[in-house]
Amino acid sequence: MPASPAEGGAAGAWLVPDDPAAAGEAVPGVWMSLPFSAMGTGRLGGGYLRFEVDADLGAWRLTYDELLHVTRGRMTVEQLDPPGEALIVEAGASILLAAGVTVRYRGIAGTYGLFVTTPRGAMPVAAQA
Repeated sequence: MPASPAEGGAAGAWLVPDDPAAAGEAVPGVWMSLPFSAMGTGRLGGGYLRFEVDADLGAWRLTYDELLHVTRGRMTVEQLDPPGEALIVEAGASILLAAGVTVRYRGIAGTYGLFVTTPRGAMPVAAQA
């Protein structure tokens, strides 16, 4: 079996470890890595995120469907457009976000999670809050 999908074929199973050294700082104190997107196969993208400080990631209009799962800590995802409620995502819980929604992400220090997007490679658009 190839070492990764990018090395020959899309069929198979691969471990996708979180590599903190590969993470980039999304906003001060919040780190994100995109190993699911980097795998180079299929329709799924995404990666891991960790909050070293309480932070607000801002408002984003999603151009993809997203599943966000919090493994430690807590995030708040506020639905801005169409107007909706702020959902608190505690450790062990997930939230499903549909393409076209505008949301604001906030997390507390110590939060860790993962997100999966489809289609792979689609990017959010910065939005006015």
